[in-house]
Amino acid sequence: MKERIPIRVEPCLFEFLKWYPVVPVKWPFLDVDELIENGYHVDKAYVPFYPIESLRKDEDELMFYTRSHFITTSILKNHEVQEGNILLIGHASTIEVCTRQLIGGQPRVNDLKFLVLRVPFLSMHCVTKQPDGTWRAAKPPISPNKHAAVEPFDWRFFK
Repeated sequence: MKERIPIRVEPCLFEFLKWYPVVPVKWPFLDVDELIENGYHVDKAYVPFYPIESLRKDEDELMFYTRSHFITTSILKNHEVQEGNILLIGHASTIEVCTRQLIGGQPRVNDLKFLVLRVPFLSMHCVTKQPDGTWRAAKPPISPNKHAAVEPFDWRFFK
């Protein structure tokens, strides 16, 4: 599969910038050429939906939700005519900010820092498109990783 499906890098599917007191000088951390040099099969022709220059260190929680939702819906619209699955990989907050508005919920800006504590490493959240065009949370096909530092992941919490 590595040779068949190249990775499309969306550098702005990054965490809430206020959580980083020192923003790295270089965005993204590795550029596409560096990823390729390190053996990753990356689509060099892919143009991200959100320009990296638009990242704002002073963004608030609502701006973070808006940025992530915009990227998610742009990716989905770009693949509307194709059947299949789309995999977005990110940090714990990605589960919330990329799907909350998609499934009809309001951004939980006051609870965001607590929501991410409910997501263990390597957790997966799935949403499926319904016949009426809406999106719903669905049970992930893979059970979450469990460890003592975080309570067990319950995908239904993000419905």
